Amino acid sequence: MSQNERIRRMVDDHHVQLHVFVPSERKIWTVVGGRGEYWIDPNLRYCSCPGYFFSDGRCYHLEAVRLAIEIDEKEVLIHDDHTYEKFVSGLLDDVWHGRQR
Repeated sequence: MSQNERIRRMVDDHHVQLHVFVPSERKIWTVVGGRGEYWIDPNLRYCSCPGYFFSDGRCYHLEAVRLAIEIDEKEVLIHDDHTYEKFVSGLLDDVWHGRQR
């Protein structure tokens, strides 16, 4: 499967997720990849996957988020604001320890 097909499949299979916290409307993007769930910041062009750090900041998770935004096709998950800190803490813990969810 080509990288473009892989990216399209991730979007089609709802692996691109936008977590929206209410009522603040804070947003966090994640992508469920083959080895875990990764934190994506499309504005900073950041992905928490190991490949991002070893490929000059390029990875297919970022491309999947860009495609999802472009075609407006993503899984939107709504969370209460009181869960925001725990959610972000879990993402940072995964990045820091190199663990996958």
